This record gives sequence, C-alpha cells and structure tokens, in this order.
Amino acid sequence: MLIKEQSYQSLRKRLKDSPPKLKIKTLFDAADVMDCEVIIALIPRDGKTFLELAQTEATLRADRAKKAREYCKKVGREGGGKPYRY
Repeated sequence: MLIKEQSYQSLRKRLKDSPPKLKIKTLFDAADVMDCEVIIALIPRDGKTFLELAQTEATLRADRAKKAREYCKKVGREGGGKPYRY
C-alpha cells in the first residue's frame, strides 16, 4: 500500500498531536473476526517485579502519611481536625 508523502506527513502530525485511542471492545471485535484471542499485559518498565512495585507504592504512601501526621502535630491538629480552642 503506497501513500503520498503529503498524506503521510498529515497522518504523522495528527498522531503526534493526539495519539489514537483504542477501545477494548474494538480490540475484542477484531480478534473475534480474525478468530484470535486477546491478551492484555502490564509489564513494569524498569524490570521490577510486581511485588517490588507494590512495596515501593506502600513505602511512598507510608511516607506521605507520616509527613501529614508530623505536619498536623506541628500546627496543633494531632487528631487531623481543627485545633481545639478554649
């Protein structure tokens, strides 16, 4: 299939400006027509295992919670609500 250079440049610009969105239903419909199975996978980018990803996320959440508690304690809202006034 040959396309003109102008069409190619136009398509390239359009894809760069707004990447195409693939609907899961469309993918399954195409697989059904082609008598294929759909396999969807998530693969960590940096070679970590999913357990390592979960541990990293848990550590980040714990750190954020600790910082929030420290801030509340610093400003006199240890319970997380408004400070009690006499």
